[in-house]
Amino acid sequence: DLANFIFIRSIFDYGNIAPSRVFTQSLIDIYRKHPQLFIPESIFWENLLKQSEEQQRRNLELPLLKLAGLFRSSFRDLINHWISIIRFLREMCDGDARFFFERIAERLKIDLEDDFALEKVHNLLKTEDVKKKLGINFPYGDKNGRLLFSSLSNSDRGLGVLRGVRNEHLKNFNIPVDSQIIRVSLNSGLIRIVWCESKSYRFREKEKSGRGFIMTRSEFTEPCQRAWKIIAEKLNIFPVDLDYYIWSLGSIICKRYGELCYICPLTHLCWSWEKGSVAESRGAKWQEGC
Repeated sequence: DLANFIFIRSIFDYGNIAPSRVFTQSLIDIYRKHPQLFIPESIFWENLLKQSEEQQRRNLELPLLKLAGLFRSSFRDLINHWISIIRFLREMCDGDARFFFERIAERLKIDLEDDFALEKVHNLLKTEDVKKKLGINFPYGDKNGRLLFSSLSNSDRGLGVLRGVRNEHLKNFNIPVDSQIIRVSLNSGLIRIVWCESKSYRFREKEKSGRGFIMTRSEFTEPCQRAWKIIAEKLNIFPVDLDYYIWSLGSIICKRYGELCYICPLTHLCWSWEKGSVAESRGAKWQEGC
């Protein structure tokens, strides 16, 4: 049941508002009492999926009640997504998440001998057309998708249960880029905003400073992934193995306009520390602070 448990946990992980350890412990408690919920091919699901949608939800409300209130979305949505995950695993993976990568690659006609196969599969799974084609009616995005693959595979944080993934795939599998990754990348000087002029940016009216472009998160995804991949290669580790450490640094220390720099382990190579100023940006206005 391990692969199915990790699959379900990863899909829901970034949607919860409680700490991940609270969510994970709640999920473990549910597994101990109702292990059949994590076994798509069980008699339980065989019978449940024959019922009406309303009956299905009612029969899952009590076993999953421990998760109520832990998510941004409603408890009803959580139940619907759980049912969708089970349907997907039954139909696409014969009820076993260990085959997830192999089956999806086969459907998308991606050669598993391609060293970039894992990155290609993940990027395609984020598109609405492919989700619809494969019957993915649950929240699959960049962050939880990368967490899913890294947790199932032979990465440092993974448990090695995913079939078909080679080390070459993981070497070319990028980190997820969020505000924490961007903050550390910019404040440390790993990437820098030097100058930019492009019609693709939205220009604000009444901007007199000459810095009228608005850089959003998507502009930083490729530069951050490229930079951290270079570092991962030098450290001889997989890029996804850096994610937890960079994210933790960005969410706990590398913020508050430099108030916590004195406890940061990266001050000896940090550009902001060297120049004596941390002008942290907020929201999408990255260029104003950095």
